[in-house]
Amino acid sequence: MIEIIILIRLIRIRLVVKFLDKIFSLIIKIFLVAIKQLRENSGLIDREKFIKEAKFMKTFQSNFLVKLIGICTIDEPILVVMEFMENSDLKQFLRKRYNDYMKCRDENLLPSFENIVRMSIEIADGMYYLHSRKIIHRDLASRNCMVNSDLTVKIGDFGLTRDLYERDYYRLSEEMPLPLRWMAPESIRKMIFTQATDIWSYGIVLWEIMSFGEQPYRGKPDFEVKKMITNYQCLQRPFYYFEPL
Repeated sequence: MIEIIILIRLIRIRLVVKFLDKIFSLIIKIFLVAIKQLRENSGLIDREKFIKEAKFMKTFQSNFLVKLIGICTIDEPILVVMEFMENSDLKQFLRKRYNDYMKCRDENLLPSFENIVRMSIEIADGMYYLHSRKIIHRDLASRNCMVNSDLTVKIGDFGLTRDLYERDYYRLSEEMPLPLRWMAPESIRKMIFTQATDIWSYGIVLWEIMSFGEQPYRGKPDFEVKKMITNYQCLQRPFYYFEPL
């Protein structure tokens, strides 16, 4: 799966039509959009799953979930048109801010405490909406949360970004990539996914936010991470943190 961002200038076209002494104005807007496509060599199962996930997103009505605009299945490759989020995903956003900070040690480049709290609440709000509809996310992580121009965070596309961060997934088999470092112990042991396991993943996302996009259990191999999680060994406090938290 390849993410393609199409940048289009915002254009307003005003069409004035005079009919029966009345003027009707039609304003057409061309928006910035994000387009995701399925790999051309993907199998039938991947194709059906991709379409199912896209249609699933179309039903969402929340300010903190990325809006799906439309799906194009007329020809190959299949395209999904989504709301454009100017600051990309939360992981990239945080890493860029931190890298900029490291160059000049200007703390104004880092998200403020208020931003951190607001982002955390927005993700929680989006997850509350999903859970209120009896929907389990299963893959909540900073890479699947998107940031728009005013720094509002919205939960992203439910597996459609998986290929962009392959190293974040542990392969139990060729057909089953798993976000091991974000999984709850019961998910690893028995492949059980519930609202409670989503909340565990949310806790890992909070750690990611506080560490400015660092990978959980960085430097540790998957087998060691798996053992740590199933033994309930917690992540250490991020090296940079806000005292009020």
